[in-house]
Amino acid sequence: MTIGLSAGTATLLAWVLLVAAGLAGIGIAFAPAPTGPDPRRVAVRLLAVTLVALCIRAAVSLLFDGGTYDIFFAYRKLGNELRHGGDVFAQGFPSLANYPPVIYWWWSLAATAVPSGSPHLFAALVRAPFWLIDAAIAPVLALLVRGRWRWRSAWLYALNPIAIAVPTLHGQFDSIPALCLLLAVAWLATHPRRAAWLVGIGAAVKVWPAYFVPALLAGVRRAQWGGFIVRVLVPSVTAFTLYFVIHPDHIVQGLVGVIAYLPHRQGLGTSLLFPAAWGDPFIAPADVAVAALVLWMVVECARRHAAVVDVVALAMLIVLGLAPAISDQYLMWPMAILLLGGHRRIAALLSVAMTPATLLIDISSAGSSTAVPAVAPLLATAATITAAAVLWREVPTRRIEVPTPMTRKPGVTGTPGAL
Repeated sequence: MTIGLSAGTATLLAWVLLVAAGLAGIGIAFAPAPTGPDPRRVAVRLLAVTLVALCIRAAVSLLFDGGTYDIFFAYRKLGNELRHGGDVFAQGFPSLANYPPVIYWWWSLAATAVPSGSPHLFAALVRAPFWLIDAAIAPVLALLVRGRWRWRSAWLYALNPIAIAVPTLHGQFDSIPALCLLLAVAWLATHPRRAAWLVGIGAAVKVWPAYFVPALLAGVRRAQWGGFIVRVLVPSVTAFTLYFVIHPDHIVQGLVGVIAYLPHRQGLGTSLLFPAAWGDPFIAPADVAVAALVLWMVVECARRHAAVVDVVALAMLIVLGLAPAISDQYLMWPMAILLLGGHRRIAALLSVAMTPATLLIDISSAGSSTAVPAVAPLLATAATITAAAVLWREVPTRRIEVPTPMTRKPGVTGTPGAL
């Protein structure tokens, strides 16, 4: 704990804050439709939503130091390793070093700033960029979503309990690639090259945006596919090349570790369908089957001329609902994309259904030894699959694309009756 509270008090406050935020989100999503766009006091509104997003994330980050394993074992250990001239990819498998090099440079910088002792200060410093960037997604949505729903979308993300919990309670950095992918989807129709670079930058931090390149290609002319994929690859290749210049000995091992990312089961997705006694050999075949389903869905959506924002959101929901090795931080992936696509009610209801599992897993990882009841991840999975089914039914009736905010007409994102 970072502010001297007992574990019980910090846990209670975390539950109160995040459940209240989630319920407020439902109230916002189901409130009567706004009468029309209000261009007045845009700067004041942007400032208000940004400050609320920042304050609630800062408050939650003070309750816990983040996941004990992540912060004090992975981040601190690998940060120190790199700070002292070591090679983070020189470990045997399974390895802690299963991300591209960019994030290790930040961990090393944080470890240099707080070289020893002061664990609370290190935990606060190393997580700060993650929740600051996550808070920035709220005003970004207000700028991307034009028309009368823009402020609803921004407030829904500012108060989204999953987006709040992942970079604060857990201390994971999925908000960085999430922001990159959000901007990529928003600008894909009019600036596909810029979108590809954004996906590549996100994947250079954490590889998962690359998983959804097939969905993005549904909105790119076939003649541009090659250039799009090359641009996605360049940032990661550049990062590994820079790392190779200093640490050439184990770069291949590092690449293999990133590509063959070792997943772990938390009960989310279809994990509970497979007995623990089976071990993990079934994960790879199950993931291949889920990937095949996603590719089929992308082809079908392309035939229906579905909006790319819906295709990406649907791909995320299918992966989160059906893959057997889903971690709690993955649950934040679709939140901003759903809001960009106008699915405010789906995002609000889904986040509340995911909150028990996310809080139990994150608080457990932050030091509590409390077991996570199976009903919590099962609720999250059932809600995710239901959201995917609802969105799939909407796809044939939605044929919009998400252009840049400067070229978009008011009210284009989503529809007034969209969930």
